Amino acid sequence: MSKLKGKGSILELEVAAVFTAITQILSIDGPVPDVETYDSTDLGTSGSGKELEPTGYVAPGECSFECFFDPALSIHQSLLDLVVTPAVVNWKLKFSDSGPTTWPFAGVFKGMGPKIAMNDGVKASGKIALDGLPTYP
Repeated sequence: MSKLKGKGSILELEVAAVFTAITQILSIDGPVPDVETYDSTDLGTSGSGKELEPTGYVAPGECSFECFFDPALSIHQSLLDLVVTPAVVNWKLKFSDSGPTTWPFAGVFKGMGPKIAMNDGVKASGKIALDGLPTYP
């Protein structure tokens, strides 16, 4: 079975009805949904193990990324605009396979800021809170 390379993976933001790649990305931490559970252990439970049952809800999680930051790039400005005027917007995480496999999702951009260090390029980390689950293929 082949392994996907990270190179070529893309995170896109919908800007004016067009999906636009967030440029200069170094890494992406895709969404990690969390199936909510409750403790269903009762006095009749055998053994010492706790029992869990799903509630029927899933917390959609967050997606984050790190990039080289350039405030002159229009897509980086679009991200900052979403901090000034927050909104639920559409995103796509595209993998590097030949399809490419794509996970579209809606989410609120929570923010990003520059990280400036000696002997390195200016970087920024951004975070998106998902509004619902991604659409898995």
